[in-house]
Amino acid sequence: MLLKKNFPVIDGLVDPAVNSSLVVPATSEFPQVVNTGSHWVCLSTMSTTPGMVKIFHSLYHKPSSVAVEYTCCMLMYPGDTVTFMNEKVQRQGGGNDCGLFALAFATDICHGLDPAIQRYDQGSMRQHYVDSLENGTM
Repeated sequence: MLLKKNFPVIDGLVDPAVNSSLVVPATSEFPQVVNTGSHWVCLSTMSTTPGMVKIFHSLYHKPSSVAVEYTCCMLMYPGDTVTFMNEKVQRQGGGNDCGLFALAFATDICHGLDPAIQRYDQGSMRQHYVDSLENGTM
């Protein structure tokens, strides 16, 4: 919600607690953080062709059915096929920081940066987000 507050003109950034069936479709390109049930990922249509969705996944798994369904609910695309493309982003160490990486990817996208070429200091990410929440800016 802080990303939406900081970037009000960027579509998407829907509260990830909202069930995909209640998601209002985006009217323009968007980034979105999604919880797949056991993992957090960032999806984006920013700088893609119509019908393409980039997946920023810190463990490099294929898109889950939850992520696909959520994205398709957000996507206003009249075509028959949606293409999901896994982006080669920094891989997380361990199994507990996927949410931090998904937020970092979405934040970079909002700032016009490509998460695929960014390097993140995983040891500092948690405190960085605490600081961001306290300061009210991403």
